[in-house]
Amino acid sequence: MTQPNQLTLNSFEIIRRLGESAVGGSYLARNNLTGQQVILKKYEPRDERSFLNAHREIEIRRRIQFKFIEQYIDSFTEGDNIYIVTEYCDKGSLEDMIKMHRERRTHEAYTILSQIILGVGYLHSLRICHRDLKPSNILLTGENNEVRIGNFEISNILDPQQDFLSTMVGTPQYVSPEMLRSRQFKFGSEIWGIGVTIYELLTLRPPFTGRSAQDIWNNIRSDSVQPTPIPDIYSVPLRDTVNAMLIKDETLRIPLNKLVKIPGIKERVKSHAGQLLATANDNARIFLNHILNDEDILPPDQIQRAPGHATRQANDPIEPERVSFEILDPLIFRQQQGEQNAHLVQLVQLQDKGSQTVTVAPEVVSGDGTVRVQLKFEDQAPRDRGYRWVGVIDADHEMTDKYYPGQDGDSVGYCGRDGSVVHNTQSQAEKYIDGNSVYQDGDTIVLEINMTSERETRKLTFFVNGRQQPISFIGLPDRVKICVQRRYQNQSVKIISFEKVPTPTIVADIPEARSIQW
Repeated sequence: MTQPNQLTLNSFEIIRRLGESAVGGSYLARNNLTGQQVILKKYEPRDERSFLNAHREIEIRRRIQFKFIEQYIDSFTEGDNIYIVTEYCDKGSLEDMIKMHRERRTHEAYTILSQIILGVGYLHSLRICHRDLKPSNILLTGENNEVRIGNFEISNILDPQQDFLSTMVGTPQYVSPEMLRSRQFKFGSEIWGIGVTIYELLTLRPPFTGRSAQDIWNNIRSDSVQPTPIPDIYSVPLRDTVNAMLIKDETLRIPLNKLVKIPGIKERVKSHAGQLLATANDNARIFLNHILNDEDILPPDQIQRAPGHATRQANDPIEPERVSFEILDPLIFRQQQGEQNAHLVQLVQLQDKGSQTVTVAPEVVSGDGTVRVQLKFEDQAPRDRGYRWVGVIDADHEMTDKYYPGQDGDSVGYCGRDGSVVHNTQSQAEKYIDGNSVYQDGDTIVLEINMTSERETRKLTFFVNGRQQPISFIGLPDRVKICVQRRYQNQSVKIISFEKVPTPTIVADIPEARSIQW
């Protein structure tokens, strides 16, 4: 017998059919009791799997009641069919907005992006992945076109011990490179989906296209295929943010914890968080307080780590294909893969920013023997803008937003502009040590690290265009990394080689040679 308040099909007037899927269909309907227009989603389970999928969607929707997520109202069963009732979003979807072929203003795009980020961030705080973020699943409602993330058919809840979902899902244009390369879906794959969605909002086309799904996937996978630049009618920070979300290497792609702190987004997400806090449930209140207090919104086990961060052992080989720059902020730097027989990897500065030091993986460890790293600084500007810094830093040093090589006792820096070497310790009488050569953009710089097991015999030596420099350092820590720094947009650093060599190439008796204790 039906309970007094239990919904049935008779509780609704069907206004029109909205669409069909492999498992059923969806309808615009009106609740006969309240007069409210709703979406009625019909599941027609054909087997146990589709039955479980329907109940999984219901379970997820019950957990995710949040402002920028399509509101779940109720569900019921009638006969063999399962029905899910959700809010009706009267302004359609972002896909409908894109089809209007109207250019958006920067502030409109930031508003939509910020609301999507809040919705996805809340999902991730509950360890839920949407897995199919695209314009048609970003619904809009109300006079201000507020965002509602919808369609949770293929969403999933990650097991706390599981880092990814290995089912190939999603629409061809919106599938992330890591899904295509290794069938791995991580939280960073959602950032890719947001990036593709906002790129399409700004340019009115997806970033990667092709004549077939396979063509599209090949273009998404290929490092040599990049999206057409976003029109310059949009602000540079907005374009840089979208580009940072579309980095193909998921370990270098900007994470959600950084996205929420970008100017233009930060103010908007904080404003929404403050407005929602009073009526939020317990889970949402924790999430919103993280936003308001500038804390990471994802726990550490959900933050993507670059493969180079793992500690090496002395007998581990140094693999050229794993040499990479450890970028803290993808809005400031971009890594580009090297050219065969030319260089391994390149760091490109995307905007003017000082005191941003970038380390290089892998680390060099005690017992490695002699390791030589060859690099080259370049600059697209016609004049010498300087800011060529290279150095070595203790691998245990936690890099901050503002740091220069040699700033403290954890590192050594070598400045190309004046040739000075810096190792700033309280016991060091000299901060800037003269004696080494200046070096220019285009010069070949070599750092040779003799990393013996005994600390007192370890030595760091610099070379410029094959010439050994007189100032060297002894007594290096057990684990060190190469580090570099530039300052201006379109300046870059190329790693030419990074390898172990059989014997040191240093000469002991060069003029004015001086070894400084680390």
